[in-house]
Amino acid sequence: MKYFYLLLMMVALLFTAEVRADVIREMAETIKTPIPLKSGKNHLLNVTFNHTSHRGISCFTCHHMPSEKDGRYISCSQCHTNVGRSKDANSLFAAFHAKDSKHSCYGCHLKKAGEMPAVYGTTFVNCRPCHSRMTNAIQGPMTIKALSPLLDVTFNHSSHKGINCFTCHHKISDKGRYVSCEECHVSMGRSSEKASTFNAFHNKTSSHACYACHLKKAQEQPERFGQRFVNCRPCHQGNVAKTKN
Repeated sequence: MKYFYLLLMMVALLFTAEVRADVIREMAETIKTPIPLKSGKNHLLNVTFNHTSHRGISCFTCHHMPSEKDGRYISCSQCHTNVGRSKDANSLFAAFHAKDSKHSCYGCHLKKAGEMPAVYGTTFVNCRPCHSRMTNAIQGPMTIKALSPLLDVTFNHSSHKGINCFTCHHKISDKGRYVSCEECHVSMGRSSEKASTFNAFHNKTSSHACYACHLKKAQEQPERFGQRFVNCRPCHQGNVAKTKN
């Protein structure tokens, strides 16, 4: 009889482990996709949350109440059910905006800005970067148009993580948003003029230009970037390849 109970216990443990593995796999797939956090009043206040930009932060920092059912992380809205702009602890607004809570976005961002002003002092300002239309825009690849479609460049912000936004967007508007290249660099064509779009990307000495930054990386870390940042690669690599077919 003792062995029978022992066998049952082993089967139960194996079953639990299998279920647990399925839950972990499901969560791993879920966090790969950006999550839209809806604002009830204005779609411009919607937030696109990306787990990948919060790597290194314990899941329990935000998901601080694990489910009793299967140990998986539960979403904010399962406990914070009250909607509307409220400071009540049960409100969804407070879950994201409580200044003194270590679990809220705003509270954590304020702390980071205080601890590391050089890194976060200009990024975590007021409602930025969470409530920024730019936050939504940078989730997917962008096409930078050239005079010839064969030279168009697909730019992805996610491959430039760790680089300060002001490295490229070196001017900021009166409203506090990052200014795009073409707002200042308006001239088209292959020109070295400061106002040209071509110069904005290809200047060899500017700390803001793609080409200059890539050259610097290749010189500083030749073993990593020496073979990648060669001539017009990797920016025009896929499109240049098309011309050979």
